[in-house]
Amino acid sequence: MRKIMSHIVKGIKKWELRKRRTNVRGEVMILSEGKVVGKAELVDVKGPFSVEELKRFKHLHRVNEKELEKYSEGRGGCMHGFLKAPRSLITSTR
Repeated sequence: MRKIMSHIVKGIKKWELRKRRTNVRGEVMILSEGKVVGKAELVDVKGPFSVEELKRFKHLHRVNEKELEKYSEGRGGCMHGFLKAPRSLITSTR
């Protein structure tokens, strides 16, 4: 599982950055490498926020400054989705 998806299902990453607004709310599946690895509730989507504004909330979205700049594609803004009640759907085989 990719590190970013692991952070979502463990509740470490509470905001998911998006390029566009969505009206979807409720339970969403978390995918990694084409497989469902978890689920969470998408509560709301806010924004757009500038890269400068998002820098102050790195503890919630876990994206470094360089990646924020790249993701915003020079538009200067991204939306973020509030995720709550994440849980993994992967069971350990150890």
